[in-house]
Amino acid sequence: MARISTYVTDNNIVPEDKVLGTDADGFRTKNYTFEGIVDWLNRSGSIVINGQNSYFFQTEPAPTGRLQGTLSFAAFGGNGTLFSDIYTIKISEESLLKYGIPNYLESLLNENILIAQLDNTDNFGVFNINSIIPDILEPGFYDLGLTYIKGNNYLLQERFYGLSVYAGASPPGDKAYVYTQAVPSTIWNITHNLNKLPSVTVVNINNVTVYGEVIYVDLNNLRIEFSAGFSGKAYMN
Repeated sequence: MARISTYVTDNNIVPEDKVLGTDADGFRTKNYTFEGIVDWLNRSGSIVINGQNSYFFQTEPAPTGRLQGTLSFAAFGGNGTLFSDIYTIKISEESLLKYGIPNYLESLLNENILIAQLDNTDNFGVFNINSIIPDILEPGFYDLGLTYIKGNNYLLQERFYGLSVYAGASPPGDKAYVYTQAVPSTIWNITHNLNKLPSVTVVNINNVTVYGEVIYVDLNNLRIEFSAGFSGKAYMN
């Protein structure tokens, strides 16, 4: 085989052109078309788009259980579930690109989001996120509470989906707020600006629920008193 440097350079690339590569399964040398490579990039969401994170819809547990880079239902399954029938979904704190985005996910509380199939964006659902709860039994995953707004078709197994903020509809329903207590304290003073007396759920840094006395100062402020100081988060809705 001639040296690669001796081959003619061709800048007129067409979809049917091929490149050589090694298959990860069996380490066999194969031809890969540019059309196939582009198709994989689109399906897998491997091209970074600002504001979008991509996930694989996992319908069956892997040998190691629920995988990072996935969205799924609590009991798995769900192939063919209409977007209009989705009220909660479990999502990993890592996207397919293996970036941990827990803070970004928590910032989506009360936001409208779009979940769309990457290789057919006519399969989509628009939702409002009304709750984001860390899964205590499966660390690294969150349960999103969803209010359906609009969409088309259904979720399909072995497909890739993009999740992004959707600016085309007003948030329906009630408002919510997540407060982070970074410094351990027995008293948490919280300004939530929800203009109501919200329900409150508190977790520590290990995502274990902790109970304290909630004192409503007014419709936009509250105080939580605990018997011992700790840091964590308070979820209000």
